[in-house]
Amino acid sequence: MRSHILLSVGAQPELLRLRNAVLRNAGYYVHAETSVYEAMHLCLRNNFDLVILCHTIPEAEKVKLLTAIKTVTPSTPVIIAPSQCRWPAHATTTRKLSKMLVNVSVNRLNSGRVQICVMKPQSNPHPVQTYPSVEEARKVLLGFGINETDVDATLKLLPEVGANETLRCSSMDVPQPILWARGFKL
Repeated sequence: MRSHILLSVGAQPELLRLRNAVLRNAGYYVHAETSVYEAMHLCLRNNFDLVILCHTIPEAEKVKLLTAIKTVTPSTPVIIAPSQCRWPAHATTTRKLSKMLVNVSVNRLNSGRVQICVMKPQSNPHPVQTYPSVEEARKVLLGFGINETDVDATLKLLPEVGANETLRCSSMDVPQPILWARGFKL
């Protein structure tokens, strides 16, 4: 079985080096790039199994790179790594709050509605909730503890990837009560 080939792009070499060391240790082949321009050229010449975009990439460059990736290989999954995860005040004060490692993805449907999918890694089925507006989806993602800047950056990219294309966020620990309150029964 071949190792998955990842493209990891970030503007801070030290952060990129640490992330890639973890990925390599997990058995992935990682091609690291600090230049968005070079990353675009790599996407034209290679077929990556996954692309990871760091929060350190300037927003305009992130949009250009995402557009290039989705133009050349629309089925390539892209993860936008958040800078940090902040929990709502009520979540941090609960003593024995059960947290669950989940993967979160967001996509815009043809109808204009926004769909959020929450899943346990390597698990089926994946609970999905659909929201009538980007603002409603934003509130849910913020409630999961995703940094406001990262939520806004991800939602801003939705129109760039097109209808029914998915943006995946990094894996994160989310308190179960928050998931359940939003209808995600895992």
